[in-house]
Amino acid sequence: MDLFEEYGLTRVINACGKMTHLSGAIVLPEIAEAASESLNHFFLLDELQAKVGQVIAEISGAEAGCVTACTSAGITLSIAACMTGHDLAKVLQLPCTQGMKSRVLIQKGHCINYGHPVTQSIRLSGANVVEVGVVNRCTVEELRYALEQGDVAAIVHVESHHT
Repeated sequence: MDLFEEYGLTRVINACGKMTHLSGAIVLPEIAEAASESLNHFFLLDELQAKVGQVIAEISGAEAGCVTACTSAGITLSIAACMTGHDLAKVLQLPCTQGMKSRVLIQKGHCINYGHPVTQSIRLSGANVVEVGVVNRCTVEELRYALEQGDVAAIVHVESHHT
C-alpha cells in the first residue's frame, strides 16, 4: 500500500530533523515490528508503560521515564511531575496549581517554536512560565534572582537545533 497515493499525501525532504509536523522520526525496523505486533493483542497499557518507564530510567539515569506521543506531551508531563511529585491529590488537582510550586524558569533564548511555542507545552500543565534574560543572553545573576523569588517547580533547558 502506498500511503502517498492512497491518501494524496505530499512527499517531502526532511531537512529539519525530528519534527512532529514532518511525521516525527523514522524508527528502527525492530521498533516498527514491535509496534505492529502489539496492535494484534490486548494488554494492560499501564503495565507496559511502567516496564518501559523503568528501562528509560535505567538507560538515561533519570529518576523515572515515561513514553509520550510527542515532545510537547513529554514537556507537559515532565513539568506536571515536577509540580506534583508522587502526590495523587495534586495530580488530580491539575491544572489548578494552588498550593504547589508552579513557576517554571526558562531562558528567553530557549523559548523556541518547534511547531508551536515550547512555553505553550509548559503552560498546558498549569505552570506559570517565567522567561529569564534576553534572547541572546542569560546571566547567572538573572537566573539566581528568578530562583530567589521562590515557588519554582522546574527550570527548563532546551537542547535543539533551534537554539
